[in-house]
Amino acid sequence: MGLERILQRRISNLRMSKELRVYVVDTNLLEVSYEELTDGEFVQEAENQGNVYSLVGFQEAFNDGEIDASVEVLRVIEIE
Repeated sequence: MGLERILQRRISNLRMSKELRVYVVDTNLLEVSYEELTDGEFVQEAENQGNVYSLVGFQEAFNDGEIDASVEVLRVIEIE
């Protein structure tokens, strides 16, 4: 396979690549039930609370006890 074709495939894969992010919301800080939030509203709230993670970052935060599963909920959302 020629170099040009390899580069074209890599560029195509980059354009199509998506990432999973973990958005965590502290339900004690909400005025409505988290179930009522659209994905966009949930993302905005998680960003406002400073709780947006990559999968690896979430794993580390959860394992280090930074996530309180008794009051915090999460959504895993695929982004471009």
